[in-house]
Amino acid sequence: MFDFFETLDEGVKCSIFADDIFIYCSHSSLEYIEKNLQNTMDNVYKWCTYWKLSISPEKSAIADLSEKRLHSTPPISYPGSPLPWKHSIKYLGIIFSKTNQNAAIIKGLRAKALRKINALKTIAYKSYGPRTKDLVGITNNGICSLFYYSCAITNKLSQIHFTICDTIQTIALRVVLGLPIWTPNIVLLKTAGQEILFEKKKSRDWTFNFFIKQVANGDHSPLFRQS
Repeated sequence: MFDFFETLDEGVKCSIFADDIFIYCSHSSLEYIEKNLQNTMDNVYKWCTYWKLSISPEKSAIADLSEKRLHSTPPISYPGSPLPWKHSIKYLGIIFSKTNQNAAIIKGLRAKALRKINALKTIAYKSYGPRTKDLVGITNNGICSLFYYSCAITNKLSQIHFTICDTIQTIALRVVLGLPIWTPNIVLLKTAGQEILFEKKKSRDWTFNFFIKQVANGDHSPLFRQS
């Protein structure tokens, strides 16, 4: 699908994951959106014809995600078949609607992740539970994967939303590693062999002071108990 983006008309963007295609357009003029989306649909049909592929209009949908209220829905069609209008669209496990915007999307992901973290606590705090290495793997595959899977969407969010995602990751790692809440994130990630979900600035002074304190604590440090 390397040349699929050539089908997009001016102002139209898209996100592709496997066989899911999310095409969207934002503009102050509804006529502009209708015209360019329809041109894109025509181009997509030609593209599919060239590559001998097919798209089912019945399984497709179109929705208005703006704050404005539409008095009538513009007739956008995939050649020969009108696309059905819906109040919401699901893409990458996230439901998009007028009320479910960026903050609500992150709130939903955060709620899912916290439920999994609470479940993780039931096995992480037991002496006979899984090894730390296995718990980190569970964190990656069960919690961080929520954000990896939807990265095509979350990568477009603001720095405030990135911070929320990062916090979820560090909360989960503190649970599986048994490290205190005041452990600097960079130390936490290094211990787990991970990188932060979204890049942000870190303080080297915090890291240096933390290691000095752990060396002073010796065997009483939770870091030494990991080995």
